[in-house]
Amino acid sequence: MCFPKADRHVGFQLLHIVKALVEKDERDEAMPYAFDAMNIFEVCFGLDHPYYLQTLALWTYLEKKLPKTKEELVQLTNFSDNRPIDIVTLLKRANMLPSSPYAASTAQPVSTA
Repeated sequence: MCFPKADRHVGFQLLHIVKALVEKDERDEAMPYAFDAMNIFEVCFGLDHPYYLQTLALWTYLEKKLPKTKEELVQLTNFSDNRPIDIVTLLKRANMLPSSPYAASTAQPVSTA
């Protein structure tokens, strides 16, 4: 999937639609727009960008029908910081990284002494 740089503006417009639908309690209708915005932000900004991560959270809450208030969901459509986030470091710090599937099966060097 490839989007021209200008399509990030389409992502922002999609978020305006999501916000309006959430404010009208039409969360199911908002979900596909949030998904499309998330995909656009992933391509345009990358996985470590807060716009992508916020939109990922928004889409996840909508898709899983998690109990969030309108205000909490609308807040995820507002961006204030665009500095990259080192998500791997945060996950390591929270001890939430999955263990490597190769760690247990990796051959250990044999001592020749």
